[in-house]
Amino acid sequence: MMKSPATQELRTCAIGAVASVLLYASGIFVLFTPLPLLYVFLNKGRHAGVLSAVISVAIVALMYLALLPAVGVKAAEGGLVLLMIPGAGLIEHVGMAKIQFFGTAYYLFFCSIAVTLSEGALRNWSVTRWVGTAIGVGIGTIVIMALVAQAATGASLLAGVQDYVQRAVSEFTELSRTSGSQTFQARYLIEHGAEIVTAVTALMPSLTFVFVLLAVVLNMLVSRRLAKVPHALRRLRETVTFRLPDQFVWFIIGGGLIFFANNYLFHDSMLKAVAVNVLIAMGAIYFFQGFAVVTFFLGRLRSRFMRLVVYISIIIFFHTAALMLAGIGLADVWVHFRERWFHPHKTT
Repeated sequence: MMKSPATQELRTCAIGAVASVLLYASGIFVLFTPLPLLYVFLNKGRHAGVLSAVISVAIVALMYLALLPAVGVKAAEGGLVLLMIPGAGLIEHVGMAKIQFFGTAYYLFFCSIAVTLSEGALRNWSVTRWVGTAIGVGIGTIVIMALVAQAATGASLLAGVQDYVQRAVSEFTELSRTSGSQTFQARYLIEHGAEIVTAVTALMPSLTFVFVLLAVVLNMLVSRRLAKVPHALRRLRETVTFRLPDQFVWFIIGGGLIFFANNYLFHDSMLKAVAVNVLIAMGAIYFFQGFAVVTFFLGRLRSRFMRLVVYISIIIFFHTAALMLAGIGLADVWVHFRERWFHPHKTT
């Protein structure tokens, strides 16, 4: 029996919604939560994509508002090992209501990225506008949810984050003491626990930005492999030529000047936090510009094996490679690697 187009569309929407929720609940693949919704948007259209997003939000809301209260206590005690509800194990620490709110809000954040990336593809935005808008919407969603939570509870979200980090550090140090671990990392954490909590709290803005940037870029790039409509993602060809406007380098210069001036003259913790947050955020952006430069030249290699070796090396030695790629991206402001390679007389 042939299924009607409406039935097939509804089936695709439901599958996309369930797949998105499963990725969200997986933990390790949480960054790819928007991907199934993107697939529905790009292959079935805006109406189907919105329907899939609504279904997925309804599933998550049901999961937190109905399922979690029924089994939450057992989950917190470790009785339900297979319970796939993010945050369920923190109920005894922060309370049921907060887990319900933040769990649902966290999914809405990924949903907003899926919708924005889809709109960017369908409207044929440039890569810079596409990524920038998705990041802005993602961060805006986080800010709105934080303000709603603060208005509802009267408690500062920043204070809540600091309390959570403090509890995590305390539990880890206690575990290290009871187990007799004498590693350098364990000793350093025990001796500098309070400083680590302060530093992590101060860096929350840039860490949040990097997380949103990573979620946007990964889903945007992977979605190219999923779209059956090639023209919807034709702008992705521009990723290898991605280049920030030169004016953005002043954020790096300004952040560096503030950091060193504060280090030697002012000694203000707030000023230091602002400078470091700016440097981390801009470093992440220039990392992707450097990666675009490397990808551009790798695309000129005939050997797929060599390209694979380079990409695997970047992953394996990511800590070092990340700094190198950010440096390449920053140097590209003056050197113009891609233009200089093919038009050596057009750059100065």
